[in-house]
Parts: sequence; structure tokens; C-alpha cells
Amino acid sequence: MTELLYTRDADDWEIVQELHVRSGGVWRKVLEAWVRDGAVWKRFHRALLVNASPLSIVGTRVGGGNVETNATTVTAEGGSGSYTFVWEIVSQTGDVTAFLSPTSGPTTVAAANFASGGQEVSGVIKCVVTDTVTGLSVDSPNITFTLASL
Repeated sequence: MTELLYTRDADDWEIVQELHVRSGGVWRKVLEAWVRDGAVWKRFHRALLVNASPLSIVGTRVGGGNVETNATTVTAEGGSGSYTFVWEIVSQTGDVTAFLSPTSGPTTVAAANFASGGQEVSGVIKCVVTDTVTGLSVDSPNITFTLASL
């Protein structure tokens, strides 16, 4: 388990959410930080990293009706190890309005209800992952979706 690092701001103690170090004139995010305690090295910071797979999801059907994409899943590592996941549609264009199901949890699909064939909707979704201990939120990479009724 990663210990939390605190800093004092005025009269309050706050959890340090991110560490940065200047290297070669550029500020870089610290992924892990360790301190030696006697003869033992202990990690006191681990950055929250978020990935998604696959980064493109598609769903098709013939004629009108409901259609959904294959699933996409977000993975998180680092931070405290306890996370919440909230999915959102960043943008979409097309003949109908897409929705996400479910909107929480590490996995989702995009879906839409088409009145007839020859319709399409596409867009971009992302997942906001929040460390429940530190409160730090990190966005997943953008995931594109396409839904079509042929």
C-alpha cells in the first residue's frame, strides 16, 4: 500500500495529488517516489495512471432497432488503489442520439435506437477515474464510437 504524502497549506493539511520534477528544463510527472526508512525502501507516492482498450468501438445492425457497440474497458493503477469510474460522451454527430450503458464502472458500451436503416451516429467518449482517497481525477484516453443501421 502506498502511504499518502501531505503538505500544509495555511492551517490545513492537504493530500499531495501529483508530484513533478524539473529535468532538462521540462517539468515531468513523477510516476513513483520512494524514501529509505532504515534499511527498507518505502513507496510514498504512486501516480494515478489510466488506460482504455479498445480505443475504437463499433456496432451495426440491419434495419431499425437497438444497436450497441462492443465493450470498452478502462484500467487504473497507482494512487490509493480505490477508484470510481464515470463515463461521459464528449461529442457526437449523426441521425440519432447515442447513450452509454452503464455510465459507471470500468466497462461500458455505446448504444442507440434507430427508427430505420441508413442511419448512423458517431462520436467520442471518455471515462473520468477518481481516486476515492486523494480525490484526484484523471481522464481516460478518448475512445471513438460508431453506431450504424444498414
